[in-house]
Amino acid sequence: MRPERPSMQIRFVQENELPELLALLRAKAEFDGNSQSFVATTNTLRAALFSGSPMAKAIVAIENRTVIGMATFYATFSSFIAKPCIWLDDL
Repeated sequence: MRPERPSMQIRFVQENELPELLALLRAKAEFDGNSQSFVATTNTLRAALFSGSPMAKAIVAIENRTVIGMATFYATFSSFIAKPCIWLDDL
């Protein structure tokens, strides 16, 4: 008997999903008590995630064709260990 496949999918965000990503980021800012600092737009997200030199990446959790979760991350460098690493910014 084959195990049932989970209905959730995790993958990189697609450009047409930026409004949903923006809504989740706004909700996180509100939860963190920082809604007054939230100035991101779909255009600034598009530039950050989909330009020729993206500054960050985002993954989304999809269930029943709906974005239900996200994570954003970007490359950084640790001077303490002298190696590259990633910074998970939002979850």
